[in-house]
Amino acid sequence: MAQESKKVESVCVSFISDDKHVFRLLLWGILLVTEVFIYSSYTILAHLCLVDGKLPFRSSSVVFSTEVLKPCCTVSTTTSVFTCRFRWTPPPTRKLSGVQWISLGVLSISGILDSYGGMQNKASVWSGEIHLTVTGLLMMCAYCWISGLAGVYTEYILKKQYETSLHVQNTLLYTFGIVLNGGVWAVQEAVSGKEGERRLNLFEGFTFKTWAIVVSLAFNGLIMSAIMKHGSNITRLFIISCAMLVTTLLSVAIFQLALNMYYILAFILVVVALYMYHR
Repeated sequence: MAQESKKVESVCVSFISDDKHVFRLLLWGILLVTEVFIYSSYTILAHLCLVDGKLPFRSSSVVFSTEVLKPCCTVSTTTSVFTCRFRWTPPPTRKLSGVQWISLGVLSISGILDSYGGMQNKASVWSGEIHLTVTGLLMMCAYCWISGLAGVYTEYILKKQYETSLHVQNTLLYTFGIVLNGGVWAVQEAVSGKEGERRLNLFEGFTFKTWAIVVSLAFNGLIMSAIMKHGSNITRLFIISCAMLVTTLLSVAIFQLALNMYYILAFILVVVALYMYHR
């Protein structure tokens, strides 16, 4: 009788464990899909904010407002509860296989094709003409290097003390962001202001669409931090690539952008890269 009871108990524990695992995977999938759409919304919202081809607000104001909103946002609490109740074991550091390296190369090619396809749709740019300068190439390389380094270092910081609440880690990170970006905004305002009009106005040019950008960027930062802590920078790269394709589709629906063969190829390559990396 005791053995039967233990067997039943073992089966129940196994069932509950499997059920929690499926629920974790479901939540993780929802998080990834949500981040793809949030990440893709920025370009669309920014274009909708244009007035006579220019943004009516300062980018530093948007960034500073976003950094202030992040620790105050209720999503931060939601993310904290999410990570405390459903913890994942941090993915071990492992060597990528040859196929996975190739998949990342395929992902890079898809990004190039999608960007070039976007250039084709601009009447002001001839399809065979790309203007490159040494300064531009150096700045592009510097941007890629800094962006990659920042991503890797952020992942390292979040995983170095994995048991520390993500809510606490975000609070410390965004406090630094508030101080730094607040200083940048104040300096830009002071320098650009006219004599006798040195009045700081953080929300100058803000509209409902601008606030939509601020909120989406805040959500983007909070969700991405969870992905970096429990996933990896490679997960982030796939999200960015998928978001790039979603942005194109939204541009077709909103701005009547015409699709071309480059987008189709980029879409196929992203799917191929996903399959190759996760097979």
